[in-house]
Amino acid sequence: IIDINQTMTADCMYFTDVTPDSWFAYTVNQLTERGIISEAEDKHFNPERNVSLNEAVKMLVCLMGFNEYAQIHGGYPDGYMKVASEQKLLDGVGSGDVFTKGMMCELVYNALNANVMKTAYTSNSSSLYVDYNETMLSYYKDIYYGKGMVEAVYGTSLTGSMPGADSVIIDGTNFFIGDTDNVNDYLGYNVTVYYKVDDN
Repeated sequence: IIDINQTMTADCMYFTDVTPDSWFAYTVNQLTERGIISEAEDKHFNPERNVSLNEAVKMLVCLMGFNEYAQIHGGYPDGYMKVASEQKLLDGVGSGDVFTKGMMCELVYNALNANVMKTAYTSNSSSLYVDYNETMLSYYKDIYYGKGMVEAVYGTSLTGSMPGADSVIIDGTNFFIGDTDNVNDYLGYNVTVYYKVDDN
């Protein structure tokens, strides 16, 4: 999500059980430096241990910019779970004693589409606010999403507007998609569209 180059070499170590030659050492260091994971008092990362739901939520909440807000509202894990509940990160995740890969996929999907928290600065103070125009996808990857009906594909239109051979029209907006073979069957359907904005 945040484009950490996993091939980089770690120059310092935060955990005694993460060696500089571990494939994950640089990532662990970057996540620690950014406050996404916390240094344990015993300096152990426990790389072979399964991640818990609370830990996964804490990492995603930090990536969403809600770390300070979560700390104010109870800290770990209660404040982070409060944010997860408010931002609907746990929708469809399920529950159980074991945190599964399927649960993680739902959690990450929800987080990618959730809004981020930012800090507004003035000359003598700062305040936290939720940016309802920015999701994790747009903040980190410049990817936006919307919902609408597929109104036209090349050669067929429900509205009279005709896109080019490499485009589709969804709710009046022309999206360049390259190969349109995969969207012809969606004419007239309501869809969720993920897109990047460019000069065109």
